[in-house]
Amino acid sequence: MQLITIEQREKIVEQRTRSILIMHLSIFILLIFSFGFSSAQTKLWTTAYYAGWMQGQNNNGHLPAQNIDFSAVTHIIHFAVVPNSDGTLDTASNTITESNSLELISLAHKHGVKVLISIGGWNSGDGFRGATSLLNLTSFISNLISLVTTRGYDGIDIDWEPLGSADAVLYIALITSLRTALNTLSNETLLTTANGSQAEIISQVFPLFDQINLMTYDLSGAWPGWVTWHNSPLHNGGYQFPCCPGSFLPSTDSHVDDFIDAGIPASKLGIGIDFYGYVWNGGNGTTTGGVTKPRQTWTSDPWVQGNVPYYTIMQDYYQPQYYNWDDAAKASYLSIDDTGSTNDKFISYDDEKTVQAKFDYARTKGIGGLIIWELGGGYRANQSAGQKDVLLQAVKNARDRIADVDDAIPEIPALFALEQNYPNPFNPSTIIQFSLPITEHVELNIYNILGEKVAGLVNETLSAGTHNITWDASNMPSGIYICRFRSFNNVLTKKMTLIK
Repeated sequence: MQLITIEQREKIVEQRTRSILIMHLSIFILLIFSFGFSSAQTKLWTTAYYAGWMQGQNNNGHLPAQNIDFSAVTHIIHFAVVPNSDGTLDTASNTITESNSLELISLAHKHGVKVLISIGGWNSGDGFRGATSLLNLTSFISNLISLVTTRGYDGIDIDWEPLGSADAVLYIALITSLRTALNTLSNETLLTTANGSQAEIISQVFPLFDQINLMTYDLSGAWPGWVTWHNSPLHNGGYQFPCCPGSFLPSTDSHVDDFIDAGIPASKLGIGIDFYGYVWNGGNGTTTGGVTKPRQTWTSDPWVQGNVPYYTIMQDYYQPQYYNWDDAAKASYLSIDDTGSTNDKFISYDDEKTVQAKFDYARTKGIGGLIIWELGGGYRANQSAGQKDVLLQAVKNARDRIADVDDAIPEIPALFALEQNYPNPFNPSTIIQFSLPITEHVELNIYNILGEKVAGLVNETLSAGTHNITWDASNMPSGIYICRFRSFNNVLTKKMTLIK
């Protein structure tokens, strides 16, 4: 081994210090130019679904149109007209009455907001298949165009659910014919779609859409082989299903990547903000008895109540001491660990912090915008003025927010650092965070109290910045462990406690 003299070491340290200063200066210069560019960029679209049943039979429901803050959105999608298999349209099921259309459209247009009519919804697949058959497609298109022109809508949103691979030919024929028909009204008449997973089908007609909005919610359930998971997480944090190594938990980011990988430009895509949540209840066999947090397995099945409005979650369940933030998933949740397991609850929902994280993600990823499902779910009618639509106001603030210096470019740490793992104590996994002021080869290893190495987590060159590493200690016994970080000129350690 070649020894390094004191003079050589001092020279290396001096060179690295100079490199750090140059890096920070470069970032500052880049920030000046990128800030000027980003300020000139078009705002993200914010397209909000507005359910007819929330508007009420005569605009007198839970959320009348006049109570919407139209300045918070760029588009509203009136939900929804149901397609009949003969090509006719059912406007009654979801109370899309003529008076409701008139009230919504007139108010929205006064605020410069465009209104589309949604066609479809859950379990609309059979109706679409019949309506788009060779026998009925022409009359179906004619009925759609008539609805747009007579009611005054600015476009159509196609929400074919579920859309399967076997529907590709019919779907493509519908979108192609509908785009042509809408263009006869005006080239500015909008065509959008809500989609979940059929990226290959959408990729064949993506130029015909103004927005391709991904329903990045309803991403979990108490199904065999599953774990408790968030309703609308941005990321999966690298977590996999315990039963299936290599199979990652679902996330918004993975859905977006699927569509980009299919050849669809990111600028065409929107992601979902859910004004509803999921309430997981009971079960047994978790680390806390019943279900209380994400990534828990169980022996007795919990039951899940889906699509619970935000206003119900805040009224019936929310207490500050229940609140938690999953930084790996960028998701909020409530954890209620009651006596026994029957009344234990894990409640996954979007809040103000989640909204901001999703807008930050959209800007970083370069996607076109975001959708809200659904305005009425976020409206707290029994609250005082200024507190009725806090979630929509969070959307408005996040959309209009100009990134400051800290958010525009990730901060480069000034020093090497190893943070205390979290959670600690933990079972069975924990997150270890460390920071690098420069690109450096680092090692991160775990040792037991006898000094024996039990896990090697990192042994590679990493870029400057903050890094998070997850250690899964499922196969380790309870006890004290030492996390050891090593770089060229630094050795840092932290004690960790595993309790099973």
